[in-house]
Amino acid sequence: MKKIAVEVKDVLLTNKIEILGKLLHESWETKKLISPTASNDVVDKLYQTGLNNGADGGRLLGAGNGGYLLFFYPPQRRNQLTRALQEAGGEIMNFNFEFGGTQVWTVKNKSQII
Repeated sequence: MKKIAVEVKDVLLTNKIEILGKLLHESWETKKLISPTASNDVVDKLYQTGLNNGADGGRLLGAGNGGYLLFFYPPQRRNQLTRALQEAGGEIMNFNFEFGGTQVWTVKNKSQII
């Protein structure tokens, strides 16, 4: 897993983005081997639907009864992939890279909230 993470970092830093889907797929398959409870029938069905409809690869993000399937795909496959995932019960959400880094919000004192 660590080796794959380093490869993903290198792909992003060297702008060899076309390799990302393959690495995400390899990472996801490795995660399922390490932890068989990392997936379930619903996730497996949606993931396979993604692969069958243009995704180069993907990965489940998040933990414990929640999360997102992140797919990497060629732009010309977006409509086909989106339609197939929605028909299979998936909800589509847009994704963008954040170049500003992680941002943390803090809750104000309740008396400061109007």
